[in-house]
Amino acid sequence: MFDPAELPRHLDTYGRRATVVTVSADGRPHVGTSKVELDGDRLVVRVGPSAARHLGEHPDLCLTWTPPAGEDYQLIVDGHADEVRPEGEAFTVVVALRSGIRHRVAGAPGEGPSCVALGD
Repeated sequence: MFDPAELPRHLDTYGRRATVVTVSADGRPHVGTSKVELDGDRLVVRVGPSAARHLGEHPDLCLTWTPPAGEDYQLIVDGHADEVRPEGEAFTVVVALRSGIRHRVAGAPGEGPSCVALGD
């Protein structure tokens, strides 16, 4: 079961830069990157105008982190944009967390589960 309290520990390992995936009104994915900040049990990211527009239409988003050196799992967190507010040329997004896993990357040596929920 997903436990958001586990996320700070994983951000210490994976870092504060994530890939942000949103979906346009016509169902096309949009991918960008953002620095990630923790705000209690929520995340805060900054996105460009395209991602902000997509979040206004479809507020669900996915954040992913590539595995750091020596790690066989990427970090994936799904959330919902509770707030999207303009700040200059970018937009600040407050993300309510829904789920999070560590997913084994293709071709990782050895054996292990394909995914592990944060909190397991």
